[in-house]
Amino acid sequence: MKSDKWRIFEALDYARKIKSDHYGTRSYPVPEVRAFHNSDARIKISTAPARSGKSWSAAHDIIPDILEPLFSPTPVSGRYPERRHLIAGPEYEHSSKEFHVIVEALVHNRGKLGIPGPTRCLEQPKLGRLEIYWKEWNTWLIGKSVKQLHSLLGDQWITSILSETAQMDSRVWRQGLSTRVGRSIWPTTPSVRGRWIKDFYEESLAACDSNVQHFRFPPWANPFYDKVRFDEELRRRGADDPYFKEQFLGDWDVWYGGRVFPTFQPDPVEEVDKYVSPHGISGGDGSHCVDPFIIPAHWQRIGGIDFGWRDPTVFLWLAVAPDGTCVVYDEYSATQRSMGEHTSMIEAKCLDNGTQWPIDVFREPKGQSKQISEDMMMDHNFHTFPVKADRLSGRLRVQEFLDRNEAGMPRLRVFKEKCPELVRSLLELHYDDGGIGREGAVEKWIGPDHAVDALKYALLSRTSVPLLQQRPDVHARPTLDRLIRDMKRRNRRHGYIGRDRDRYGRLPHA
Repeated sequence: MKSDKWRIFEALDYARKIKSDHYGTRSYPVPEVRAFHNSDARIKISTAPARSGKSWSAAHDIIPDILEPLFSPTPVSGRYPERRHLIAGPEYEHSSKEFHVIVEALVHNRGKLGIPGPTRCLEQPKLGRLEIYWKEWNTWLIGKSVKQLHSLLGDQWITSILSETAQMDSRVWRQGLSTRVGRSIWPTTPSVRGRWIKDFYEESLAACDSNVQHFRFPPWANPFYDKVRFDEELRRRGADDPYFKEQFLGDWDVWYGGRVFPTFQPDPVEEVDKYVSPHGISGGDGSHCVDPFIIPAHWQRIGGIDFGWRDPTVFLWLAVAPDGTCVVYDEYSATQRSMGEHTSMIEAKCLDNGTQWPIDVFREPKGQSKQISEDMMMDHNFHTFPVKADRLSGRLRVQEFLDRNEAGMPRLRVFKEKCPELVRSLLELHYDDGGIGREGAVEKWIGPDHAVDALKYALLSRTSVPLLQQRPDVHARPTLDRLIRDMKRRNRRHGYIGRDRDRYGRLPHA
């Protein structure tokens, strides 16, 4: 099959000598890509800089699989069994890259191979339609988006390409495709979101699993790579810059670089038993995640909330020990729900985790959060309190609680498996291109930040000095001034402008 593969590559002019302006005349594919094509591993992970030909090579790697029935004897029945090949990406526009390469090779340039044209060919990524069907050998090539995970279920695939795998959730492979694919190719540019790929590969190495292999492509794997821009970025950023290593060198080792909270450690560092006392947590294994335990009744309970609609609304429950130790012991996250639904589900979850409602809940002090919180207070008796929370001060406060003391123990712990959104945010949140190392500039983050925002609102209500006594209960009876203010706002909302007007704001008849 390998000899057939390279004959196909040569017929398609994929394997040939190419003369380029910056790299001279070279034989392509380069040795790193040739090793990728010659591998028989079931899962082939190819990490490469942006625009270095990873989609080009991944698409060509499955072309021999698409054409395999042509090299096999014709079935006695005269009809080949159905074969399906998949290209999946975070969006259809990602899947369309590899799909277009195959369309060019097997549809527009099929004369080089002497194969018949497809019975059906749809290349409309904006409409979500990427399909090719060859009736002669009963083979499908389908492009999909992984936004709807259920669309990947139910079919068996001969091969699959997971385009820009690092931008996908691990569930795409573990729950959607792992048992439904014969061979899979993962071309991607390194990203902090792809931590699960790195973990997956390292687990395979530890288990001596030869079915998983990793290949790293250099920039010159694409003979027409923009070397001028490469040199400019190298001079501007330097070879040690995390963004340069990730985007221009495809460096696997910096997938953790550029994290907003690099000290967050969810995994154990050493085997030491923790001790929960009435005053706080002592000891531990060095990680920020701990096994759930019974929280002492006298520890104060607080909450942090970050509102959203298309993005999730996230609510975190925290327990504050007398010594200042904070434990995030539960989480609520949901999208596209009304405030009434959020309120009822949060209160229902309080019953599940043993929290006596109401508790002090903190949120952003202005903007949409202010209006939403006022509506929740009036319509659902859900009280929240504003805290001053700009991005830099919030990050510093969260980082202060993540830092370890002289004994190596952090002041913030998270219950394992209870707060997946918060753990994911602390691991994946990273700086964008313009936000690294800019003194005095507004920090810009990339990644899921809603759970971190809810956490920083709660922690900004805490003092930086460990608490030795409980914070006074702020749920006192509302003052007369507050009641009058709420009444006036309610009147304005429902049209009561003054005593001489009716509920619709109309003056009575004389």
